[in-house]
Amino acid sequence: MSNPWDDWDHVLKVDPDKELLGDETFEDVCRTGTDAIEIGGTLDITAEKMNRVVDAAAEYDVPLYQEPSNPGVVVDSPALDGYLIPTVFNAGGPFWITGAHKEWVRIDDLDWDRTHTEAYIVMNPDAAVAQLTDADCDLAADDVEALSLIHIS
Repeated sequence: MSNPWDDWDHVLKVDPDKELLGDETFEDVCRTGTDAIEIGGTLDITAEKMNRVVDAAAEYDVPLYQEPSNPGVVVDSPALDGYLIPTVFNAGGPFWITGAHKEWVRIDDLDWDRTHTEAYIVMNPDAAVAQLTDADCDLAADDVEALSLIHIS
């Protein structure tokens, strides 16, 4: 079975809580040559902010995937090609490994045929996601390699 990302070389992530730089537009973002755009962030994310980015990018021919930080910000848009649910392998507790995902399953109208998990190994202890998930960012290279192999096994 093949996945859309099997042939991707580049994915551009857009945080809906951040503004584009200078005079950049979503047309500029979508025409960078990226294989897909992932829309998601960690802090201050709302469904309204998600919808704003989805709507702004929808008219361009680039696959759009939402990476919702919590079930409350999931948007239902025909412009979305799917959903990528983050799993933080080095989270400080089980919630960001499986606990949050249990809550995703409870969303009745989420299209599970277009929903996939996405593995994260957070390495920047100053990142919002590291703080939110209490990630262990003090990992040796062989730890990162071992965690990365879990996802592809």
